[in-house]
Amino acid sequence: MSMLMLFSPGAPREEYFERVAEMSQRGGEELKRFRVRHDSHFTEDFGPEAT
Repeated sequence: MSMLMLFSPGAPREEYFERVAEMSQRGGEELKRFRVRHDSHFTEDFGPEAT
């Protein structure tokens, strides 16, 4: 698989890509805060189990 991601205008995304795998393994509230900080929103963050 290949993927092209284009951000326009450019935004500082280095930390997101450097730490996304690590933060996904941690999960929980720490992962949610990480996602919010990087404008990365997933549907599971808004479901009934997200509260």
